[in-house]
Amino acid sequence: MCIHMCMCVHFALCTCKQTFAFVDHYLPHKDVLYDTLCSRQDYMTGKDFAGERVLVVGFGNSGVEIALDLVECGAKPDILMRSPVHMVPRWFTYTASLLFPVLLPLKPYLRPLLPYIKPDLIYYLVWGDLTKYNVRLRTSSLMDDIVRYHRAPVQDIGTMALIREGKVKVIPEEISHIDGFEVTFKDKSHEKYDSIILATGFNKGAGPYNDFLDADIVSGLVNEYGVVESGYESRAHRQLYFLGFSDFLGRLGEMGVEAQRVANDMQRKGYAKQ
Repeated sequence: MCIHMCMCVHFALCTCKQTFAFVDHYLPHKDVLYDTLCSRQDYMTGKDFAGERVLVVGFGNSGVEIALDLVECGAKPDILMRSPVHMVPRWFTYTASLLFPVLLPLKPYLRPLLPYIKPDLIYYLVWGDLTKYNVRLRTSSLMDDIVRYHRAPVQDIGTMALIREGKVKVIPEEISHIDGFEVTFKDKSHEKYDSIILATGFNKGAGPYNDFLDADIVSGLVNEYGVVESGYESRAHRQLYFLGFSDFLGRLGEMGVEAQRVANDMQRKGYAKQ
């Protein structure tokens, strides 16, 4: 093993936020599925599944976009919705991105109001009754989820239209067991699929920084809501900053805002002169 050491005043490590797909729950089925199981990390194009019946596990942003791509490439996807989600149309994200720089400085003042902002009525006006499609929307505060838990809402770019047209079927039950190409769900129903794609998210506790930061620093990174705050000096260690961990409205846009804030903070505290 070759080890290189260097001395530097400032060090920027450009890693991703999460590294490992959260697939542990489905790994016991791996021996049964053979080559039919893949994770969202392995998914390249819907053309690889043309003509197949595909089960997409997970109704997050990756899952709904994969389902859309599969339909466009000639596959027949079902999508398993494991839990309720917040879902917004595409125009909402565009509008929110315009308001983001304005609302960001007001974050401390908005926090007390977050539990009282309920999406039920708004969702009904935007989507109507989705229960007949087996689509379940969260009743908790959308802004509470975004600001406190850094959970981005599902951004619909056309999948809901396919669900309404019957081109994508939503499965409301978790997988019970798999026998060859037949999947049995917890409500005892069963379907046959050629492939299964796991769009089940990532392990938030398995970031690449775990490999090189001291354990006592890593343990102090997350806040009371179990997430890493970015754009500010970390409370776990002096002169340690994270960018793009907020998941408010898209990481590239957030990183641009946060990078400027970090640079200003470093200059104000004199770090840039060291």
